[in-house]
Amino acid sequence: MGCYQTKSYTGAKDTNGKVNLNSIPEPTAPPESDPRLPLNSREIFKLQKSWKAISRNMQITGIEMFIRIFEKDSNLKSLFHGFRDIDNSYLRDNEALEGHAGLVMTVVDDAIQNINNVDYVLDLLSRTGGSHTRFEGFDVNFFYKLEEPFIGAVKMTLEERFNPNIESIYVKIIKFIIDKLVKSFQNKS
Repeated sequence: MGCYQTKSYTGAKDTNGKVNLNSIPEPTAPPESDPRLPLNSREIFKLQKSWKAISRNMQITGIEMFIRIFEKDSNLKSLFHGFRDIDNSYLRDNEALEGHAGLVMTVVDDAIQNINNVDYVLDLLSRTGGSHTRFEGFDVNFFYKLEEPFIGAVKMTLEERFNPNIESIYVKIIKFIIDKLVKSFQNKS
């Protein structure tokens, strides 16, 4: 045909040395994703690709998420001894918030990095959700308050790379994560 790929193809050729187009293998579809996941394989690829930018800025993204949570519901801040009495405008520099945001984002990072190992992710989220039963005053409904601030923090970090398709993927994954946290919390309490 004249294109580089056809000229360099080393597969079956006819008697004139021309590539037999019928012998060129069809491209294979990406592997199916695990049915327990809310994402198809293309969405998983896009999630992991875009997550690289967030992974490089996890601390900032996590802090932003928590500040957005506390702006939306200031009562949640009372659960955190290390910064409950600190004004939101000073939270970005608070080490206790930075530490907790880092822990939360590490779990999300671990889940996304290992999304193709669904059993691992389900176990991770089960342990994480169940561990929250030990916190006095923690209500399972607090997990649901993560969604909107998480999406906002992701949007802030990804900037122009954040589009409706990427937003849809992140909404699906955070709902999946929250759902698993809630179920494990309820099973433990």
